[in-house]
Amino acid sequence: MKSGLVHTVVAIALGSGLFTASGLGQDNNTYLYLVHAASGRNSSPTANPEIPVDISINGTCVVKGLSFGEIRGPYSAPAGAFSFQVSTANSIAPCANAAIFSANSPMSAATTYLGVISLDASNALSGQLYPLDLSSIAAGTAKAFVVNATTQNLSATVTSMPTTDGSGGQFSVPAETLKIASPPLGVNYTSIYIDQTNTLEAGPVQIETLGRNAYIYVFAGSASNGTVQLVGPKVIHGVY
Repeated sequence: MKSGLVHTVVAIALGSGLFTASGLGQDNNTYLYLVHAASGRNSSPTANPEIPVDISINGTCVVKGLSFGEIRGPYSAPAGAFSFQVSTANSIAPCANAAIFSANSPMSAATTYLGVISLDASNALSGQLYPLDLSSIAAGTAKAFVVNATTQNLSATVTSMPTTDGSGGQFSVPAETLKIASPPLGVNYTSIYIDQTNTLEAGPVQIETLGRNAYIYVFAGSASNGTVQLVGPKVIHGVY
């Protein structure tokens, strides 16, 4: 991993507006899913593609060996202020290496967040923290949280058969944002394009969607060098 990456400080931005998950009553916990969307090869041509990291939260080594393309969680803790320290993974002594970056953020009770580690336009580490709306999903429907962790505006199609020509109705996801989609149920195919063009960046990928589930998908990589990949899904079952 190149030294410029090691000394980068991440700016974790809290998404605007907080969504409280329904049916949790007096739940005082906060919940966190974590996505590693920072490809090693986009930081250095000689780096391990997975760049595994350890993450310490409020001084406790919580995440060990998180690799590019992984989505883990949910992690839970009493709501409050949280300090994150991210270091290159150490299998013998997790979280013992010097911090690559650190950040602080408040997290609210009965709220679920998605934290995404990615690379900015200069291939320096960055991060975003998004609240997830886990209110009840109606029978016969599903929900997809789609994060574009790249620096290019992208869109996705979901079609019953594989397509690569941009057809099928494109769902736009601007760079470094989270959008919520209502995907059709059953087995379908998704493809990723430069937004509102027929320039294919990834896919088609077969996906399966079941009713009353929520799905986390992340666009990772970079369209500038043809490395866009679809990370996920992470399935959140039974959002009644």
